[in-house]
Amino acid sequence: SRVAAPQLAAAPLRDGLLIVKVEEDPPGGQESDPPGDCQDSESFRQQFRQFRYQEVAGPIEALRRLRELCRQWLRPEMRTKEQILELLVLEQFLNILPEETQARVREHSPENWQEAAAAVQAFQKCALSYRAFRTKPTLDYCLLIVRQPIELLEY
Repeated sequence: SRVAAPQLAAAPLRDGLLIVKVEEDPPGGQESDPPGDCQDSESFRQQFRQFRYQEVAGPIEALRRLRELCRQWLRPEMRTKEQILELLVLEQFLNILPEETQARVREHSPENWQEAAAAVQAFQKCALSYRAFRTKPTLDYCLLIVRQPIELLEY
């Protein structure tokens, strides 16, 4: 979540100097996403991606609605540019996964690329070991039984 910029309050000039007071956000400010926000974000993402031109009357209304859905999904007033980029990269990463892996990882609702990569690696390791039995273990089970540290790229 975005750390809000301090508020600046300028006082009148005194002896030729401008006095500036820096005020931090009041306590109780929103530091993390509220409970249930991940589900709301996913819902808005789906609405944004599934929106069709035919749902509205004309291009202006279509663009207005797309902007509204995009803002509800990405919440630029609450997130940094870096966090928004992470959401977009995470979405694209999930979209390029093989269908079965994608479905399993989406069930886990990763909140960032690290969680998504860990889930994919765990699922792949687990699925390989269960192919002989022709069963499909759940991702939660795979994450539980994979005990080796999962190596992730840092950037």
